[in-house]
Amino acid sequence: MLRVRLLAGAWSPAALLFAVRISGNHFFWSIGLMIAGLFAFIGVLLLVSARGATNPQPYKISAVKDESAQVPGYLLTFVFPFVFVDASSWRDALAWFLFAALAAALVASTDLVLVNPVLLLAGYKIYAVESTSGYNGIMLSAVRPRRHQVVEAVQLPSGALKLTSVTN
Repeated sequence: MLRVRLLAGAWSPAALLFAVRISGNHFFWSIGLMIAGLFAFIGVLLLVSARGATNPQPYKISAVKDESAQVPGYLLTFVFPFVFVDASSWRDALAWFLFAALAAALVASTDLVLVNPVLLLAGYKIYAVESTSGYNGIMLSAVRPRRHQVVEAVQLPSGALKLTSVTN
């Protein structure tokens, strides 16, 4: 569920741009896309403001992977094309829908789901982390966690960690 939420949030700018682009010819589709884009955008921002169900726990980081360097390529490959979508016929709309579905499947099955421009705008990045205690997953953080560093983080309902402080 977290991967779907992150994917939807990452594509929310494209949905909003596409909604503006088609608003003259397809008003109701435009409104639907606008609503979906805003919900996805807000959903990602709520991840940042979410509090964990538990108190912060210490984690000693054993591996960190930052995917944010891929943002320009991600935007140009998977988001930017939707700015120039011509949905004047049902065939065009179907072709773009199929392209979006294929791209979503590819992104969701790879680490590209960690690339999220909405979180970057909010000052957060997503890191793939491993800890010495066995945690292997996603960490939201405004600062880069470092290997061999002990951090305190809360576990979010989605299973991701949110870094709260660095202890050493």
